Amino acid sequence: TGSDKGDLTAMFRSTAVVAISVAAWVTPSLAQERPAKDALAAYIDSLERITTADALDRIESRWNPAVHYFPVVFGRLRLGFHQLRTAQLSGEIADYEQALETFERATIDGSNQAEAWYALGLIKIEMRRRGFPDRQVTQQHMSGYKRYYLGGREALLRSLAVGPQFMPSLQFLLEIVVEEGDRVQPAGVLAAMRTAAHLMPDDPGPLLVLGRSERKEGQLDTALSRFRQYGAAGGDPGVALLEASRTLFALDRADEAVSAYWSGLGHPGPRGRALYRTDLSWVAIHSEIAEFDRLEADSLDAWVTDFWADRDAKALRPPGERL
Repeated sequence: TGSDKGDLTAMFRSTAVVAISVAAWVTPSLAQERPAKDALAAYIDSLERITTADALDRIESRWNPAVHYFPVVFGRLRLGFHQLRTAQLSGEIADYEQALETFERATIDGSNQAEAWYALGLIKIEMRRRGFPDRQVTQQHMSGYKRYYLGGREALLRSLAVGPQFMPSLQFLLEIVVEEGDRVQPAGVLAAMRTAAHLMPDDPGPLLVLGRSERKEGQLDTALSRFRQYGAAGGDPGVALLEASRTLFALDRADEAVSAYWSGLGHPGPRGRALYRTDLSWVAIHSEIAEFDRLEADSLDAWVTDFWADRDAKALRPPGERL
């Protein structure tokens, strides 16, 4: 998130990337490279404790070839994560671009390495969150822009094509596609979310992504079941009920839809509150949204009731019709 931009602990140990545990980095097909993975995990663990450029300068960015005989790709990854930490501490786009180039080369050295594609996805999404402009491409036979967000998303999918159960990529992809909201997801993302739902049964997020995509594709009953499963698995109750409400309306089950809508306002979590806010923003004016933002949680239900009653009265409609 924006507040975590300079923090490697948040970058690598958040719910998005619980990623750098040694076990998570070892994929079955690459078990023979365990020493390199262990060393890389330990190195990144040391980087996350660095908070100043001077301290970072004292950390070697490369392994000693006389001591370590690791594949080239892991040397690139070590250098890239050192450069990434430099970039996070400086905030400079030039430093990010240097790390990006290193990670891009790592995917060439190790195109069959889930870790390399994951690192590339990680930095591209970070650059997008930093607000850096997409890079213009001027190479021969090419024109346009390399988009950080789409490129990062694609890199995570490439990582999962190599290692379908590679947890860092599954968790980070889940974080970003949940943020994408109501949309049809491509086959690769849906396959990843099904894998995530199997491997992370305590995380309701994959169910939400699957349900939203299924609803957009017209699979309404399946989507409704997903949203109910999401709520039962510990998902934000406001999100679960508002998404169920939208789906019930699409199924022409209006009474149930209205009931679900109001129930979701009872105890929404942060995501649920944000989703109701987005829903209201289509018709509310700026001052009303500002008032909504100031409300305590136990006042939401009454305020939204008055909001829709006022809209119905102004439109000379029966109570509840606009909803």
